Amino acid sequence: EFDIRLMNGSTSMPAANGDEFLLYSEYLDHDTHDANATDCYANFTAPISEGTYGTHARTFGMQFTKAPTTVGSYDNVYPVKMHTNRAKSAEVVRLASNQTGSPSAFTTGNYNGNTYRSRIFELANYRPFRFAAQVAGEGSFVDHDASEENVDAPTTATWAYGENTKVEVAFDITSFTANAQTGGGATVDPFGRSFKVYIDAPMLDWDTDHSVYQTLKNANKIGTESGGRFYYIVDANRDTEKGYWTNTTSKNGNSGERKVLPFKAKEIVSTGKITISADPEEVTYDEKVFNISNKPITGSITYDGKNVPTGSFVSFALISNNSRIGSMTITSAGSYELRLRPEYEFDWATNGTEDTITIDYQVGNETYSATIKDLATLSTTKDIALVKQ
Repeated sequence: EFDIRLMNGSTSMPAANGDEFLLYSEYLDHDTHDANATDCYANFTAPISEGTYGTHARTFGMQFTKAPTTVGSYDNVYPVKMHTNRAKSAEVVRLASNQTGSPSAFTTGNYNGNTYRSRIFELANYRPFRFAAQVAGEGSFVDHDASEENVDAPTTATWAYGENTKVEVAFDITSFTANAQTGGGATVDPFGRSFKVYIDAPMLDWDTDHSVYQTLKNANKIGTESGGRFYYIVDANRDTEKGYWTNTTSKNGNSGERKVLPFKAKEIVSTGKITISADPEEVTYDEKVFNISNKPITGSITYDGKNVPTGSFVSFALISNNSRIGSMTITSAGSYELRLRPEYEFDWATNGTEDTITIDYQVGNETYSATIKDLATLSTTKDIALVKQ
């Protein structure tokens, strides 16, 4: 919204009947909502073809349709309302009157009304919104008003090995206070237009048994696209959006503006990257990236009742094909740390013998071994006692 006053020297004046104005803008649009609004005092043409009034790509003809009003201490004011047509809409906008002898924007023939000096103004954008976010309880919910440059730096998140591990992805959709130098301390929020938040997470799937999933799915608030891309739809109306989250509060204290989405790991080894982003055609958000790793399996390891020494080589493989599906490190005497290798195919739990694991340690000519039913068993028992073969 911007206000226009027509001046004759230091005196304001109303527009004469038939006065035409030209507005030059790439990223501002006028639509039927504005045309019918009682608080909009202007009517616009459709964009006029390039070249009619110079080299500007988009030019609107504009006429005032109502008598001017008073705004504050200023009289003869014409309020004008338009909409940006893209999220990144910074530009210089020019407002001019039509010139005598130029083609009329509203009638046939040439314009012969009053002429006025042109004015320009800069349309700027606030800084992008931020995803104050956590994955699997890790990461910091930052205040959306925070000015730190590193608030959107990649974050590391870890969770246990195993299929169907529960993982929550949480983020805030809320307002922030603009910097006093660039925004005058205005409160800025992303509402007014519906948009999608994307969660790119190839190692996850929806936790379809979770009650939150059922509620959001029934309300058409969530969905899945190809390649592990999930989405959440933010309602255009702020109060409506809050109604879906009556038990959450964002970092800056706004109730209902934290979203906590239920997922589960679909793979045993779920390393990779999760990226939270928004539809750039609708709203500008900084991406939030989480680098995902799995917590190693740890426990004690002995042979013939003695601690396996620090740094010893211990093999960890499937009996069925001798594939070394994990790397076991003896971090201190009698303690191990196991990291599984994602390049191999194996199951977490089994009813047969195809995923039985053998753990071997060589001391001179002697071999000490243990057999574990499967990874699920090892993750529960954790402690390994090797015996001489």
